[in-house]
Amino acid sequence: MALGLAALFGAILSMYMPMATDNCGLRDCRPGLMTVAQLLGFGSIAVGLLGAPVGVFIAASKRKRMFVWPLAGVVLIVVGVATGMMLADVAGG
Repeated sequence: MALGLAALFGAILSMYMPMATDNCGLRDCRPGLMTVAQLLGFGSIAVGLLGAPVGVFIAASKRKRMFVWPLAGVVLIVVGVATGMMLADVAGG
């Protein structure tokens, strides 16, 4: 549940990243950083959503702790989207 909510919230925030470049008309902006920010935001969501179930399945087959993988997915999504938002802010000037 928390993994899905983090992914949904991260996806919504990631869609607002291009708004950081709204003031680029007269300023020098860095579109390369915006590309990295978008890839980091959406990429961390994809890796978190796909990696957590795979990790749980592997941990279950080895009889290890399974709660670690969804928790790691949530942390990855939060850190990735937050870092992407910071990069988007830098890209917009």
